[in-house]
Parts: sequence; structure tokens; C-alpha cells
Amino acid sequence: MSREALIEWARNVGKKNGFVIVIKRSDKGDSRKARVSLACECGGTYRHAKNKSNVEALNRKGTGMKKCDCPFKIIGVKLTSNDDWSVKVVCGFHNHQAAKQLFVESAHDSTSPHTACSVKVPKEKKLKYIKCFPHQIRKHIVNIVDVKADGHCGYRSIAGLLGMGEDGWGTVRQDLVHQLHTFHDEYVQLYGSINRVAELVYSLSCFDSFAPYDRWMTLPDMGHLIASGYNIVLVHLSIRQCVTYLPLRSVSPAPLHHKLIALGFVEDCHFVQVFLDSTSPIPPIACNWRNYRYQCARGWEIPYVPRIEAFRSSLGTNSNVATQETIDLDET
Repeated sequence: MSREALIEWARNVGKKNGFVIVIKRSDKGDSRKARVSLACECGGTYRHAKNKSNVEALNRKGTGMKKCDCPFKIIGVKLTSNDDWSVKVVCGFHNHQAAKQLFVESAHDSTSPHTACSVKVPKEKKLKYIKCFPHQIRKHIVNIVDVKADGHCGYRSIAGLLGMGEDGWGTVRQDLVHQLHTFHDEYVQLYGSINRVAELVYSLSCFDSFAPYDRWMTLPDMGHLIASGYNIVLVHLSIRQCVTYLPLRSVSPAPLHHKLIALGFVEDCHFVQVFLDSTSPIPPIACNWRNYRYQCARGWEIPYVPRIEAFRSSLGTNSNVATQETIDLDET
């Protein structure tokens, strides 16, 4: 891959997912290997304007304060031989929502799992999906993004929410298998048996273009793996069950650097990406997080206590929405 091909690839992937990728720094390599640093256009912060005209320029419609210190960063380094370049992902996350106008239509190639990208839900479909969530949370949902329904929809949704594009579903599956293997003994305790962990590894290890029912994503099983594997806050929303998952083993960074994503389960068979506003209540933390988290991870919960209390208050005492991992379907 040449330098130009690398830059074009990064920009195309960014565009598919609603992000604009720009060249942050370029080094021709006079004293070291040639390299190029790519970042999100929202990276960095604005310097204090020296005069009123500059302030007015920043606040013009369409050029308003877009920079929010987004940490996304990719570095390309030229190899010593020929014109090939290697890619290193320094940070693959964005700390802001994708631009709605950059969502593109899905490719309709049913033969390859890597051709479909995230699709903005049409108005009538969004209204249909919005009813798949508790009415108390609906006003806080600012967007719902659908993914291809091929049995990988849960992993496609997570890949899209992490900024990989939904065609990164295979990478998500691989990452979660790695998470299970790396902390095998701890997950045996959390899930209750070696056999259950083996079942999860089997379920995750599917990379065909279509996944049968027993290879679909299941929650709460994957909730702890996703939150811990990617060091993120995962909010799971559905009409029957709403739970928040936190990393089990890491020290919480400053709240400003938390990444919170929301995964919706709709129509009892399909996952979608959900985007919440910044004031949205969020469901209570999964019980097993408190039972199996490291002591160093306790700080993850603190910034969300008010939003969790707001969620509980909004549901009331007579709600049929479960806010824990295990529910009795006969009672819902």
C-alpha cells in the first residue's frame, strides 16, 4: 500500500462511518522513516480567538465549534523496502457522534460479509424501531442506525459504534475470543463453568457470510466481554431488558475520556446501533460487574450514578423492564 492509497483508504472508511479524516502531520523522512499522521477533523481544540472577527468566523453556520479533542489517530510508516507503508492504529475511537449527513447506503452484495456499511434508518423504520425501547428513554434517542441482518448484526453494530465500520464484525468476534482466552479463569468464575466459556468461544468463532442462530450475539453474555475488551461503557437497551456494562479490570480514565456506546435489541431478533443524547438516563450497572470487577475499576461507575438514578426514577416501581442480567421471561 502506497502513501496515497493509505490516506485514501483511511478517508473512505471514515466517510462510510460519518467521520472526516485529515492529515495531521506528514514527515518525508529526512532523518527517520517517512511517516504520516492521520486524525479526525474534530481532533485538537480551538485556540482562544484574539479578536471579535475570529470569534464570529468560528461561529458562522457550518463552521461552528467542531473541534472536541477527538483522540482518533492513525500513523502510517514507510517500510524500508519498495513503496509499501504499514499502518498503526494509535487510537481507534472517536469521542463524538458521527455526522448524520455522511451516512451512506448499504451495499447489496449478499455474497460477502465485508461489503455492507452502516445504513441510516429511514424515517418509517426508525419509528418502528423506536417502539422497541422503553418509552421513558425514547426522547433521548437521537438516532438509530441499522446494520445488515445476516446473523452477525450484533457484532456489526459494535464494530460500527467503535468506528471500524460494520464490516469490522469479524475483528470484533476475534477480539472477544482473545478476551476470553486471555482471562479464561476469571470468565470461568463469572460465567459459572468451563463449559459455558467453551460455548461462548464456539459461538464467537464464526466467520462465514451468514451466522446460524447458535452463533448470534447473546446478552448479557457478551456485555462484559465487550466493555472489558474495548475499555468502554456499553449500554444495552431493549423493551424487556436494559443494562449497563463497565470494564472489569481497568482504572477509569477521566470522565471526559470515557467512550459510551449503546446497543439496541429490537423485534426479539436483531441488533442496531443507538445514539443517545448526552443527558440521557442510563440503566443500572450489571450485577456481576460488582461481583467480579477489580478493585481498581470501581471508579468507572461514579460519573454515571446520577444518570442511573434518573433511569430508575423514570421507570418507576411497576415497570416490566428488567435492569439486571437474568430475567424470568414468564413474568415479562
